[in-house]
Amino acid sequence: MIAVELIEQTCGACPVQFEGELSDGRCFYFRARGGGWTFHIAATVGEAIATPPVAEGEDRHGGFMPAAVAESLILALATLNSKPEEAHNEG
Repeated sequence: MIAVELIEQTCGACPVQFEGELSDGRCFYFRARGGGWTFHIAATVGEAIATPPVAEGEDRHGGFMPAAVAESLILALATLNSKPEEAHNEG
């Protein structure tokens, strides 16, 4: 199972942004603004920002998602986004 090893809030509102590192060494970028959020994973944070999201959804907070809500969502998304080969090997 993938876990969040490092998480840092880089912007508090409009947009709410977090970035960090997963236990498998990949990095993530989370952004919530304007009624939506996206979650990106790649080898580096810079690459994660530039790649299409692995998950996205609606944000009813309109760019002011509370940090606790964002962190909970990130933790859940990290566990759902294991590398395909890891998910296969765990079964």
